[in-house]
Amino acid sequence: MLNILFSSRKSKEEIKRELEEDYGITMDDGYGREIDTMCNLSYMFEERGLERGITEVAGNLILMGKDNAFIRKATALSEEAIERLREQVPTGQKR
Repeated sequence: MLNILFSSRKSKEEIKRELEEDYGITMDDGYGREIDTMCNLSYMFEERGLERGITEVAGNLILMGKDNAFIRKATALSEEAIERLREQVPTGQKR
């Protein structure tokens, strides 16, 4: 059931329909709102993971000596975000 709830490939409506059809869980007695919350949490965790991945890539590019223009093009991070990251990445060390 959790694989249905946390599927990033299905819409909320598809998830609700599958839970009703496969598990007999009706969405009219509060479960629908709970499913909406669970789907929103799933989306939030996915977004956080992407952000962390992009930040790590940018940090590695900084360590490789790449300039901001290159990092911006590779990650779509803003100039300000790259500069903040440069302040955090220890120079002269490999990650």
